[in-house]
Amino acid sequence: MILVSCGGGDGGSKSSGKVSVTLGDFDDYFDVKSYKLETDVAEKGLENLAKAKGTLILVVKRNKTEMKLKPSDVLGAEIAGETASSRYKVFRADVDGMARKLLKLEPGAEETLEIPIKIIDPFNSWNSNEENLQKRQAHYDALTGVKGALSEIYMDVELKD
Repeated sequence: MILVSCGGGDGGSKSSGKVSVTLGDFDDYFDVKSYKLETDVAEKGLENLAKAKGTLILVVKRNKTEMKLKPSDVLGAEIAGETASSRYKVFRADVDGMARKLLKLEPGAEETLEIPIKIIDPFNSWNSNEENLQKRQAHYDALTGVKGALSEIYMDVELKD
């Protein structure tokens, strides 16, 4: 696997560098200390995005805010990455168990999460070759660390109630 670092960061859950990193309903309770994206996209190439593999590594820290959620409140959770130039997700992963695990952390605790991600190929047979190439290039750039190509990493949590 080839290491590609798409930033990292110093600043809270609102953003890490130019990429916005949010944990959705968990933002009140956690700060994202850093993130790293590792993929083999450069090795697989532009035409083989669907065959590529990757890992998102998030370092989160539980803050002192009183936790109002319980692990049993989580019905489901997904983490995904997006680029501003495509309506398709660049990558995604189901993280139900990870979300429940985070809710068990004590205030001040730090956790490193290694999340296997599914790389999304935006190819669509209805699009022109030029449009498909443009969308694939946007995803390739986001996954290989081109500055500004990946715009957002977010967690979408489905809660009871």
